[in-house]
Amino acid sequence: MLAGAAADAGIDAPRFVAEPVAAAAFLAGLAGQQVRPGQCVLVYDLAAGMFDATVVRRTEAGSWCARAR
Repeated sequence: MLAGAAADAGIDAPRFVAEPVAAAAFLAGLAGQQVRPGQCVLVYDLAAGMFDATVVRRTEAGSWCARAR
Protein backbone atom coordinates (compact mmCIF):
# COMPACT_ATOMS: atom_id res chain seq x y z
CA MET A 1 0.00 0.00 0.00
CA LEU A 2 2.81 2.43 0.88
CA ALA A 3 4.72 1.58 -2.28
CA GLY A 4 1.57 2.27 -4.30
CA ALA A 5 1.06 5.62 -2.58
CA ALA A 6 4.70 6.52 -3.25
CA ALA A 7 4.28 5.63 -6.93
CA ASP A 8 1.12 7.76 -7.09
CA ALA A 9 3.15 10.64 -5.62
CA GLY A 10 5.83 10.23 -8.30
CA ILE A 11 8.42 8.49 -6.11
CA ASP A 12 9.84 5.72 -8.28
CA ALA A 13 11.96 3.74 -5.82
CA PRO A 14 11.03 4.44 -2.20
CA ARG A 15 13.33 3.10 0.49
CA PHE A 16 11.56 1.66 3.51
CA VAL A 17 13.40 1.52 6.85
CA ALA A 18 12.44 0.45 10.35
CA GLU A 19 10.74 3.11 12.47
CA PRO A 20 13.59 3.43 15.04
CA VAL A 21 16.13 3.89 12.24
CA ALA A 22 14.03 6.63 10.64
CA ALA A 23 13.52 8.33 14.01
CA ALA A 24 17.24 8.27 14.86
CA ALA A 25 18.29 9.66 11.47
CA PHE A 26 15.64 12.37 11.51
CA LEU A 27 16.10 13.49 15.10
CA ALA A 28 19.91 13.49 14.94
CA GLY A 29 19.71 15.83 11.97
CA LEU A 30 16.95 17.94 13.49
CA ALA A 31 18.84 18.51 16.71
CA GLY A 32 22.01 19.35 14.79
CA GLN A 33 23.82 16.48 16.45
CA GLN A 34 26.46 14.56 14.56
CA VAL A 35 26.34 10.83 15.19
CA ARG A 36 29.72 9.48 14.12
CA PRO A 37 30.34 5.90 12.96
CA GLY A 38 30.33 3.54 15.94
CA GLN A 39 28.19 5.83 18.09
CA CYS A 40 24.72 4.80 19.23
CA VAL A 41 21.38 6.50 19.77
CA LEU A 42 18.63 5.13 22.02
CA VAL A 43 15.17 5.47 20.50
CA TYR A 44 12.14 4.71 22.62
CA ASP A 45 8.41 4.67 21.99
CA LEU A 46 6.20 5.10 25.03
CA ALA A 47 2.65 4.22 24.03
CA ALA A 48 -0.50 3.70 26.04
CA GLY A 49 -0.06 -0.04 26.49
CA MET A 50 3.57 -0.78 25.75
CA PHE A 51 7.15 0.45 25.74
CA ASP A 52 9.65 -0.23 22.95
CA ALA A 53 13.35 0.62 23.08
CA THR A 54 15.91 0.23 20.32
CA VAL A 55 19.61 1.02 20.20
CA VAL A 56 20.52 2.35 16.76
CA ARG A 57 24.21 2.42 15.80
CA ARG A 58 25.82 4.44 13.01
CA THR A 59 27.89 2.12 10.82
CA GLU A 60 31.26 2.85 9.24
CA ALA A 61 29.45 3.23 5.89
CA GLY A 62 27.23 5.95 7.38
CA SER A 63 24.04 3.90 7.49
CA TRP A 64 22.18 2.84 10.64
CA CYS A 65 21.90 -0.58 12.31
CA ALA A 66 19.09 -1.25 14.81
CA ARG A 67 19.02 -3.74 17.67
CA ALA A 68 15.59 -4.02 19.28
CA ARG A 69 15.21 -5.25 22.84
